[in-house]
Amino acid sequence: KEKMKAAEVFPTVNSKYVSYDEKLKFYKSGLAKYLSGREFPDLLMYSDYKEVDELLKEFSYSTYTYTEIAAKVKRWVSSRKVTDENIRKIAYTAIQFINEFGDTWQFDTYEEQRPSFFFNVDRKLIPSGTSVFLIDEDYEVSKPPVFAKVEFLDPYMRDYFCKRLKDEDDSGEESDAIIEKLGAYNVREFNSVELMNHMDEIIRAKIENGKLKDARERWKTLIKWLWNNKKLLLDEDAPLNINFLTR
Repeated sequence: KEKMKAAEVFPTVNSKYVSYDEKLKFYKSGLAKYLSGREFPDLLMYSDYKEVDELLKEFSYSTYTYTEIAAKVKRWVSSRKVTDENIRKIAYTAIQFINEFGDTWQFDTYEEQRPSFFFNVDRKLIPSGTSVFLIDEDYEVSKPPVFAKVEFLDPYMRDYFCKRLKDEDDSGEESDAIIEKLGAYNVREFNSVELMNHMDEIIRAKIENGKLKDARERWKTLIKWLWNNKKLLLDEDAPLNINFLTR
């Protein structure tokens, strides 16, 4: 055992073999499967072999604190080049991160520290805390106005989440599986009525605070957006209420 500790036989996520150190980090879940880089010099490579788990149990190892891993993952995501392959890896890591922390008190207490995992239709990283709508690739509706602070999830990322989460749970609809897993990140199915009400509340708040100029500009932007998405007005199953400024 002591000889094994001294030997450089422990593989890190950076494909470097190191000797045993109590500061080494290890996750039994798939959280570390795609993580790599200078943020993780002490993170051991992911393995789903039972023998590896039993071996490491003989040594003492730890995991990062929530604050540490959240910050490291956040930097890891933002440093990735946006490709289909990396979109898949980031989506997979998002699922593992939620599996690891989603049902614990840390997830809600440290909400502002959550990593940003999601990309919008322009493949730009969506800030954590932003409302994210799932929308079918063939559903023709343009991005909501900037003031709404709402984004549509990248279609490729959506499809990956659908497939991955459907494989984990083959009951129900694909979108339901995504909402159940990612709901804590404000991810939900697109709803035109909900979106309109949300934008209306923003404009009303401006009016109530006496910021009429800001309210008027946002209302103009909203009307232009609706004009470019007239099909939303024709949906009988989701009638929209549109308020007009008279001054």
